[in-house]
Amino acid sequence: MMPSPTEPAVGTPGFTERRRYPRVRGSHIDVSVPSVSAVEVLEISTSGALLSTETPLKVGQRAHLRTLLSREPFSAWIEVIRVTEGTAAGNVKRHHFGVVFTSMDENSRKLLQRFAGI
Repeated sequence: MMPSPTEPAVGTPGFTERRRYPRVRGSHIDVSVPSVSAVEVLEISTSGALLSTETPLKVGQRAHLRTLLSREPFSAWIEVIRVTEGTAAGNVKRHHFGVVFTSMDENSRKLLQRFAGI
């Protein structure tokens, strides 16, 4: 809401704060916006995977990977540890990401072990 021309501007004499709680600067707050991307799993092991996608990611970024392994749901948190140029077909440029699994539930861990033949 914009102040009316008769109201004093923030920080000027005569300004009255109407908020119940004061605001603080958010200079050291990171915000992420969840998004869904199509990802191809090129290789997978019990410790990580090699993924291919059009979505650019950076080393250190974290994401939630959800897919099906042997028609069963698999879910794990991942961290990107390596980025390389993937393939390019026409205007579509894909990136390859080496990721490590940082967290997964027990059902996903057991499913991954069965899938990997361990």
